[in-house]
Amino acid sequence: MAPRIPYVASDIDSKVATQIRARRNKSELLELDRTLLHSEPIALAWNTMLGAVRTGTSLPPRLRELVICRVAVLNKAQYEWDQHVGLLSDSGVSPMQLDALADLSVSYAALANVFDTDAGISDHAGGGDAGIPTNTHIDGATHALVIEATDALTRDVAIPDALFGRLKARFSHTEVVEIVITISSYNMVSRFLVALHVGQ
Repeated sequence: MAPRIPYVASDIDSKVATQIRARRNKSELLELDRTLLHSEPIALAWNTMLGAVRTGTSLPPRLRELVICRVAVLNKAQYEWDQHVGLLSDSGVSPMQLDALADLSVSYAALANVFDTDAGISDHAGGGDAGIPTNTHIDGATHALVIEATDALTRDVAIPDALFGRLKARFSHTEVVEIVITISSYNMVSRFLVALHVGQ
């Protein structure tokens, strides 16, 4: 399937394109970048915001990439999944856990059990009393909680009070804000990708 908007040239020479290449630490622009660059003000703002979401928060990479990949599954954004599943795998998530994450029929209780089989180590210092301390296991229940919040916000544009209460009990205020902005940001990304057939 062809992209609905043709990509700009891969060797485009502009200040914004240079900034995008610098953030990605690679000389080649992604198909996403080459679509965004049809509007340089949008491409610049996108690069700044998504750069902060990807590298500027206190969330462990494992939880960040868990959110991104679950959003990709929910929104049928194959390009988003393909760009991030390797990063999630690199964080220690097993093929069995990836399969469970990609299967929307798996219950949250079952997800908690699957992710308890090989709980990830956090390299994150935690942002408050309820935060994740440095070098502690991220248990299966925490994985399932983040997935449940991702599902609620993606499907219903809301997080029910009871679920939000469980998030606040597990995470610091900073972490809750960062989880919600990660879910929200990658819903924006996936909708852009799917609407314009980017990378398809």
